[in-house]
Amino acid sequence: MELRVTKLLLMFWMIFWSTSLLASLSKYPYLWRIQGDGRTTYLFGTAHLGVTIDDLPSEVMDVVRNAKQFVTESDITLATEENLMLPEGQSLKDFISDEAFERLATELQDVLPKEVLERVRPFQAIAVLGQVRLQASNLQEYAEQIFRDMGLDRGILDLELLQEVSNRDIDIEFLETVDQSFDALDSLIDRSTFEQGILSTTLEEKKATIATNLKPMKDLKDIYLAGYYKSPLANLLDLMPEQTRKGVFVNRNHDWLP
Repeated sequence: MELRVTKLLLMFWMIFWSTSLLASLSKYPYLWRIQGDGRTTYLFGTAHLGVTIDDLPSEVMDVVRNAKQFVTESDITLATEENLMLPEGQSLKDFISDEAFERLATELQDVLPKEVLERVRPFQAIAVLGQVRLQASNLQEYAEQIFRDMGLDRGILDLELLQEVSNRDIDIEFLETVDQSFDALDSLIDRSTFEQGILSTTLEEKKATIATNLKPMKDLKDIYLAGYYKSPLANLLDLMPEQTRKGVFVNRNHDWLP
């Protein structure tokens, strides 16, 4: 059985090739079966955070465990420090204003020299800034509580599935490189929100930034568990800026097609 993955709604779509048939696909809205040329293909979508293997119906895991090949987005566990840097010719200064960059450089000067910060990917800069602020403001416990309250601490489904098939005699392939996956993460970042977070100074502003940054992940988790077409948040994709929507979904899906 073969598994392939494309992306939609910040979820992975996996294709399984199988000689066996799934009895029913209606119990789970993210599993589809495609049949033709004497073989069966399964498409399966997953969520990034807040969902684990334990949330999946047995029918889904039966398909996964009986796969001959598993094709997913990329293996970010292989990421290196160089992957966290922007490609040559690009700078973090291209993503934010000079004022925001200088403020960021000052706040991170003890962990990232300015010349290194200039090359750091936006999503990584946000992660480092968040960690530094949590430690400096004693907000680590507050952030962890928000993370738990939003149900985002339960696991990372994609990594759990990858680990599951890695422990079996299943061929694994990836649709894109780590750099390409990180390019998609960068495209999700809204410049104005990024700058607002950098320029926030009061404790309450920093707390609000934590909740603001985590809420989209909670919304996506809720969409996934509720069933996309049944969820009141199903228009979330429509609210994304066109450039982000094309960069993360349309263009990548096109590149992934055989």
